Amino acid sequence: MRINDIFPIPQPISANGRVSKNPSVKAPTKDEYAPSDSAKDYHTAMKALQNLQNSGAAERQDLIDNIKSRIAVGDYIIPADAVAARIVARLDG
Repeated sequence: MRINDIFPIPQPISANGRVSKNPSVKAPTKDEYAPSDSAKDYHTAMKALQNLQNSGAAERQDLIDNIKSRIAVGDYIIPADAVAARIVARLDG
């Protein structure tokens, strides 16, 4: 009894996905990626935007911490007419 008839032995596959009759043909071993120029420009712009957003984060956090501490102490008071003026300005806006 021949086992090869029941379970065929797989043949080597070439780079284009076809069965190769030449066993010395090997599939590529490494995938390659080359981004386009527009993708590189987009990446550079996104990095610059991210750096711009992060640059003011520490200053803003200092301002928030200052306001929180003033509220906790009871020293942070905003006049009611200033609040009303901002609300009206937003509604008209």
